[in-house]
Amino acid sequence: MDTWIWCSHLSKRYSKTLVLRDISINIDNESVSLVGPNGAGKSTLISIIEGMTRMTSGEVEVMGLDPLRQSTRIQNIIGFTPERPAFYSAKFVWEIIDRVRKLRNVKNEEITDLLSRFHYEPLMKHTLSSLSMGEQQILSVIVALLWAEEAVILDEPNANVDIWRQGEFLDVLSSELKRRGLRFLISTHIIDKTIPSTRRTVVMNQGEIVYDGPTDKILEMDRNGQYYLWSTHAEELSKILDINKISVLSLSNWTIKLSTHLNITELLNTIPVEIRQTIFKIERTPIEEIIKGMITDAGGIAH
Repeated sequence: MDTWIWCSHLSKRYSKTLVLRDISINIDNESVSLVGPNGAGKSTLISIIEGMTRMTSGEVEVMGLDPLRQSTRIQNIIGFTPERPAFYSAKFVWEIIDRVRKLRNVKNEEITDLLSRFHYEPLMKHTLSSLSMGEQQILSVIVALLWAEEAVILDEPNANVDIWRQGEFLDVLSSELKRRGLRFLISTHIIDKTIPSTRRTVVMNQGEIVYDGPTDKILEMDRNGQYYLWSTHAEELSKILDINKISVLSLSNWTIKLSTHLNITELLNTIPVEIRQTIFKIERTPIEEIIKGMITDAGGIAH
């Protein structure tokens, strides 16, 4: 099947708030990045595609099926990872994995290999309640990969993963998607290693699609070598960056703006572990700035 996700004039209203505004998108036999700031409507769109939320108007098909009427059939084909994972009626990690093994007839060798790739074996005997949000997120991705037959839909798969693990996690995820031949829709509000793995990117802002085209164009706008970094020890961190000859463009409160041609993993490796752990957020050019540039270039008014 060429078209696996089809949305036509899709809108969603909650009370007086219109969170999706006449969305039309056709995803053929390909993989797509769905990008936008928090509140852009990405998670609502994915929830409708999954059949978890009813649209106010418009039409949706996934694998030629109606998500509202045939959600079970869709979920038997596609692996999903929610933005906030939830695992019900299980106490231990191994119970979740074992359940997927039995339901999907997954070979033990495949499970062992995948757990090894994500360095997840040490957590198998842990209780779910003891896992951090990032560890739960990775477990959700592992389950989706084991479950998926043809495609996966990943909603903010790296949102809760510790920043010093994000680079490796995304590398492994990208490798697994390619190795398994899975089509995927991946949603994120962070410009990082996520979108370079797709040729097409859809950018959303305030419930609308403001760009749908080649990923390369997005990456070109993000190649200025600038990062925004937030740390509870910003001043001390700024001095360390300076010692490592990384240009600090500005410093205010907890925010550092810097310029470097290092990627996020390389940048973090220049920082001592004890200081690295004070960093609670790091990203390249904020997606909000890229969206503003797109709207301005199109002759519109940036929100």
